[in-house]
Amino acid sequence: MPNERQQGPTAPERDDRGRYARATPAPRTDGERCPATSPAAESRPGGGTGALLASGTHLAGLTATVARPELARLQHLAGNRAVTELVARRSVLPRARLVPTVQREDLKDALGNVAGTHAGGDVAWLEQVLTDPGNTAESLAQESPEAILENLQNRNCHDQSVESIKKLTFEGLLKLLLQYGVITQSCGQTAALVHGIVSPSTLDQVGAQKDLDGLVETLETSSIESMEEGLPWYVRVEGGGHAFVVEVSSGKCRIYQSFFGTTTLASDMQRDSSYSLSEFTAKLKVALTPSNKGDTVAPKVLEARRSLFASQAVHPDGKYQVQAFPQEDGMGQRLADKYRSGAEAWAPLLSKPATDILAKSKASVKAPVVGDKAVVSLDAVNDGDSYLPVKASELEEERLEQERAVREGRQRQRKEYSVLYEGHNMSGHYIGMVDDKYQFEMVA
Repeated sequence: MPNERQQGPTAPERDDRGRYARATPAPRTDGERCPATSPAAESRPGGGTGALLASGTHLAGLTATVARPELARLQHLAGNRAVTELVARRSVLPRARLVPTVQREDLKDALGNVAGTHAGGDVAWLEQVLTDPGNTAESLAQESPEAILENLQNRNCHDQSVESIKKLTFEGLLKLLLQYGVITQSCGQTAALVHGIVSPSTLDQVGAQKDLDGLVETLETSSIESMEEGLPWYVRVEGGGHAFVVEVSSGKCRIYQSFFGTTTLASDMQRDSSYSLSEFTAKLKVALTPSNKGDTVAPKVLEARRSLFASQAVHPDGKYQVQAFPQEDGMGQRLADKYRSGAEAWAPLLSKPATDILAKSKASVKAPVVGDKAVVSLDAVNDGDSYLPVKASELEEERLEQERAVREGRQRQRKEYSVLYEGHNMSGHYIGMVDDKYQFEMVA
């Protein structure tokens, strides 16, 4: 794990849930070592805690006690109320703290600051630039201006027309679609994006499979780690048709997410979605009540889903992939660098006309008929028999052979090619070059 800090000559070990195991030595006489079963040792479940339960004689002699903030953890691990109450009555001695080496940052503030500096204050645009431009362009290439207009009108945008959309640059089109929520990222994209900003060294690690109780326990453990280390911790959750990241900091929880077709990371950040740990876990237990599509779901469950996820289209199955990680140093700078890199990747596309990206307008597409001439680039031509890409030299050889046949007055079977023209696959005979394009005559 990143950012581990030393305490004494050796670094503290982590248990199987990623927590630090600590040892607080009890006072001893000169030359006497603290026994292995000392109640002062807190370790993995089944280790030091088990020794504490088994050694009633040592409890009576406790002089170095566990600090009060650790009481809840001890009670959870030991499951023994009598032990906990006994420890609680002891005087509390100060315990050495790990000195933080990571500068604490607020993710919400970092997103707002980088958007203000680089993206004109528009967090939605920041989010878009952090994604792959090729995926967005490929998606919009399936949409015509008419389809875009219909989607905008469904989102209460009534000041656009097909012609106004055609006049937009790709950047102008994107900002219009973001403004009205026509395009959103998927929840998985956003969860991975937030994870990579917060803790890039753990991005490729695989989360543990847990049920709802295990997920809640991870949140509670992360809250303890956050308070002890003075840093936000994050829990990435995937399952039940949704993915999201929970920030756990100063006893508070906040979700970072998008929901495809419903909300973006930017719009979700505008909601007041910060809750105390206890309130959050209570809501989460209700919201993640298992259900299938088409089930009748109780109103309180739907309300909890809308409250946490801004959507009730969640169908939990009780199984989750869960990964917890602390905030790594340099998050704000990392976000700014990622935005600048993304802006460079997007730059060649943004100034293009929107019509270069969108599918052809339905009104302008006319299926070619026999006898029509099609002028296309070579990448729109395939061998008509085998659908293998054709070479320019092969086309020229076909043209010359046809000219010889005409001069000699003989008939020959002309080769047909598959030609992609105005979105239609047609068969055609090659005629010749027109500037740097290839002309075909459509055949039946």
